[in-house]
Amino acid sequence: PPPMPMPLHPDRRGWEEVGQEMESAGVGDDGAGSSSTGDCVPLRLGYCEDLPYSATRYPNALGHTSPLDSERSPEYVLMSVLPQLLDGECQPQLRLFACAVLAPNPSCTAGAPRTRSRVVRPCRAVCTDLRRNCERAFHRIQMRWPHYLEWREPHGERARGGGEDWPGADAGHRGAVLRHRRHAEMTRALRRAEKSCGGAARLYSIGKSFENRDLLVIELSENPGKHELLVPEVRLVGNIHGNEVLGRELLVALAQHLCARLEDGDERVRRLLNTTRLHILPSMNPDGYELAADSVSGSVANAADSSGRNNMQNIDLNRNFPDLTSGVLRRPKRRTQPLPVPDQYWDGKVAPETRAVIDWMEEFPFVLAGNLHGGELLVRYPYDASLMGEKFYSATPEDQMFRLLARTYAEAHPLMSDKHKAPCPGETGAPSGGIVNGAEWYSFRGGMPDFSYLHSGCLELTLELGCVKFPSGEDLPIEWAHNREALLTFVEAVHQGIKGVVRDERGAGIGGARISIKGNLRDTVTAPSGEFWRLLPPGSYIVRASRAGYRAVVKRVRLPARLQTSGRVDFKLPRQPGTTASPVEPHDGGRRRGGLSRGRSRGQGRSRNNGEDDEEEEKPRWWAYFQSMGIQPPPWMMVS
Repeated sequence: PPPMPMPLHPDRRGWEEVGQEMESAGVGDDGAGSSSTGDCVPLRLGYCEDLPYSATRYPNALGHTSPLDSERSPEYVLMSVLPQLLDGECQPQLRLFACAVLAPNPSCTAGAPRTRSRVVRPCRAVCTDLRRNCERAFHRIQMRWPHYLEWREPHGERARGGGEDWPGADAGHRGAVLRHRRHAEMTRALRRAEKSCGGAARLYSIGKSFENRDLLVIELSENPGKHELLVPEVRLVGNIHGNEVLGRELLVALAQHLCARLEDGDERVRRLLNTTRLHILPSMNPDGYELAADSVSGSVANAADSSGRNNMQNIDLNRNFPDLTSGVLRRPKRRTQPLPVPDQYWDGKVAPETRAVIDWMEEFPFVLAGNLHGGELLVRYPYDASLMGEKFYSATPEDQMFRLLARTYAEAHPLMSDKHKAPCPGETGAPSGGIVNGAEWYSFRGGMPDFSYLHSGCLELTLELGCVKFPSGEDLPIEWAHNREALLTFVEAVHQGIKGVVRDERGAGIGGARISIKGNLRDTVTAPSGEFWRLLPPGSYIVRASRAGYRAVVKRVRLPARLQTSGRVDFKLPRQPGTTASPVEPHDGGRRRGGLSRGRSRGQGRSRNNGEDDEEEEKPRWWAYFQSMGIQPPPWMMVS
């Protein structure tokens, strides 16, 4: 690569003398002895010379505990060479802002007695304006906007519940860290949760957003990465609308909480993860989130409602799924089973985020799902679409079960089911009581819950978590307290109804067998292993298992009201005389039978290594410079 500019190094005094001065001020390289506000020391960073202030404080926001610690960091090296890399663009603003992070102005004097003075920080408007004006210059050199130049809530805000190092104090907050996070920060939080979970977590990517951000999922189970026979799969999805952010933060907190409680030996969490495979996608629309976060000015709670709602192609992801509902509603008395994606759907404008989620649905036999929204306080259940226009109840064959699941969440929430609560501003037509049929509230097509139900048989509900779509950081612990038990109870609700395995006379599982309930027009289909799950309310049922080439078998099942788990109902299908049965498909770890959609052939491949690319990409010219300094460039720096 061409020669690179050398970083600026302080040359006024040796590091030994600086270290001695720091030690006399009470701050060692490990940060010991520093108060919560730190101690003032002379500013000795060459990159930050000639600033209007001459003292700084350690540790800084990046955790550096001395000038030497800062100078050896990738952050310092990057900022000191940026003027040459960017040909002077965005200078001196970038330098002033970077120094506010590397060597913050403590509004005190070096050597003075310790005080409780606060660091002088750039305001939110300065941060967002700088990024808006300068991010394109970074992209021209194939570099992402540095995450440490993003606005962060002041320490006082974090202490009230928004900060990364300030989890709530009560037991319900154990492990959960409530704060707003950009994508890079969210990724780090999920990786920390994965590492802290004692082998019970796995982080993987289901694809990329339009702007190439990973759609990261954290799986929590006894054996992550492996589907176990008759262990149901549950998924939770947040932030499908980029400006509805509460679900995103609550899902990160849920993963942290479950891992921490598992480490503590919590019996409820241990039982849940031993019997359930939980997949959490905190942000389906990370690009929209970044846009929404950029648009915020002043108080977070005053974020514009619509900015960042859609993805960066201006597609509403919750209107972008195939509309299977209309066809079903036109034939209300026809039995249905999982429906394929129409070929013509792929000829339209399909967002990469939508395509990735469709592939994800087909890879795992999900039984129950929740997608988290904001703007109201209620649970919405399918169908969301109606042929009769607005405010017309559109029931699925599973209407009773959907209402039971909706009440499960609403009644576990301290406010949601209150019939006397006021509607959210602008939502005067929203029903009271905490649950609503989607189409009866307002009808739309192309939503994820309807598609999930009709395409894969997974019962999915929309969890509307509150009036404020982008709440302030200090409100996040309150919202976590309101939703923590409801989320856990909802996931546990997958253990009701019936489950079983359909086998042939040799004991091999039969994939593709149809499970029918008398009086219910929707059939489910067994996974390749022969497994099936059917969520059902308490009652008596006649269940039929059938498959071409086999004789059908019928069983009567009674589910008592106090049953604490799914009832086990297995079937053995004898082969029809004179016929050759279709080959039994082997169990493949959760992947559904192929051919339901063409998403994989048209979409991107699946990444399974925590968001890192499998193949070595060509690196930009600045990459080799970092390596020549003995510093490994952080992967976040490079635009893929």
